[in-house]
This record gives sequence, structure tokens and C-alpha cells, in this order.
Amino acid sequence: MPAPVPSGGLRHGASGDRHRSPRPRRARGRPRTRRGRPGAPAACPACRTRWWAPLRWSSQFFSYRLLNVKIDDADAPRKSSPRSYDTSKRRAAAANSRQRIIEAAADLFAEHGYAATTLAHIAARAGVTTKLVVANGPKGSLLMAALERRFGGVEGAGPAEAEAEAARILAEPDPIAMVNGWADYVIDFQQSNIGLWRALTAAASVDADARAAYATAAAGRESALRAGIDLLAERGLLRAGPREQHVATLALLMGFDPYQLMVLDWGWTPERLRSWFIATLMATVLDLDVRRRGGAPR
Repeated sequence: MPAPVPSGGLRHGASGDRHRSPRPRRARGRPRTRRGRPGAPAACPACRTRWWAPLRWSSQFFSYRLLNVKIDDADAPRKSSPRSYDTSKRRAAAANSRQRIIEAAADLFAEHGYAATTLAHIAARAGVTTKLVVANGPKGSLLMAALERRFGGVEGAGPAEAEAEAARILAEPDPIAMVNGWADYVIDFQQSNIGLWRALTAAASVDADARAAYATAAAGRESALRAGIDLLAERGLLRAGPREQHVATLALLMGFDPYQLMVLDWGWTPERLRSWFIATLMATVLDLDVRRRGGAPR
């Protein structure tokens, strides 16, 4: 005679039927289990196994099957994806933003001076956020980057770039064309960058970063002038005399003081300043045989 079936369902080991979860009776208050823990699901009295254990193992099995991963290899390291992240567009965008920031800083320094220019002003002129300007700053480093870009053509330019520019100008085979090109370069350089240079000289007396930038720019100018004198001597175009004197003369002619004094203070035109530059250069530094070389510079 078969064992009587309990009201809550079949028990483990009582018959050959499959395991069936017991159905708890409705009771008032919080139900209590055999171990006295309120709210805990009942266990099979025969094998002491929680009724949800088969469901737990089956859910893990099917989850690994869906992921196409074996249960034994679940903890094995996965192979890296062959796809690689391309950062070229992000780098190009960052470089473009920095270029706009430096150009805006150079314009504002030349227009309003170093002290009156704030990072917020630079951000508004460049069309970026102030946070991005701060990330590319501080203001002293922006001033140095502006000087390198305006004086050397690229950010990070130093004495080597300045000497290369001098070599390019003085490499003209025709001495008359060389002098004309030299004068065009100097007057255009003075006219374009005198505002930035005045901002630098004013800030150098009160700001340590600006003072360091001024010292670096001055050293670069001296190196470029010495390289130019050496090139003129190699070509046989240098007037006799101490080279230190020729370097000092070029520093005065190619600096910003003539443009400040003669154009901005006295009201000369840039063309008149250019003529004065050529005449003074020919009389003090260069030794050109005008009759043999085919005319004087214009």
C-alpha cells in the first residue's frame, strides 16, 4: 500500500516520482521553517536540499549556453577584440582647439596687454570653454607658445628654427634680391608682432613666466643673428670689422625699437622705414660692389 500523500506535496524518497516543490500552507503572520528562520523557503526533509537549487544550476547552465561558453571554461580569459580604437580624429580636434587658443591669446596679448587678458577672454575669442583654456594653460605658457608660433612659425620653435629662417633669407644667390627680401621680411615681422613683443616686455617685469619667455626669446634672437653674420661672412658679403659689432648692429636694425620709434612715434610709413633699413644695412654691415652686381637695392 503506497504511503499517504502529504497535503503540501510529495516528499523526497517517499516514492519514485520526480522532485516537486512543496506548496506552503497559508498561515497567519510570518511563516516559520523547521530551523526557526522566518521567511526562509522550506527544505526537502529527506535530502535537506533547498527547493530552488535545481533552478539555480539550470539558470547558470543556460546562461553559459546562451553565451556559447562552456561551464568549465567560464573563468578562462577571453580573447581580446581585433578592433582597435582610432584616436586620430580626437587628436586632430585637440590640436585644432589648441591652435585657436594660442592664436586668440596672441591677438589679445597684442591688443590689451598681458595683465589685462584673462583666460575667460581667451576662451571667448577662441570659441572654446574656459576649462579647456585652463587645461592648455597657464597664461605664461600660452604667451610662450604664442611667441614661438609668431616668431618661429610653429609652436615649440627655438633657435634652430630661427637660424633656418635666416639661412633661407640669406641663401638668395643674387645679393641685391637678398637685401630686398631681407628688408621685406624684417618690416613685415616688426609690423605684425610689435604688439605681442610690447606685451611681453611689459609682463616680464611683473610675471615670472613672462620673464622666462622673454629670456628664451632674446636668446633665440641672438643665436639667429650670429648665424646670419656667419652666413654673410661665408659668402664674402660681410663688411670688415669685429663680428660682435655687426651682431649688435643687426640686433638694433631687426629689433622692434625702430618700428616703435619711427613708425608709431614719429609717424613714418613702413615704406620709409624699409628704405632706411636697407641704407643702414648697406652702410654698416654689408660690403656689396653695386657697380659689379648690377644696381642698388630698391
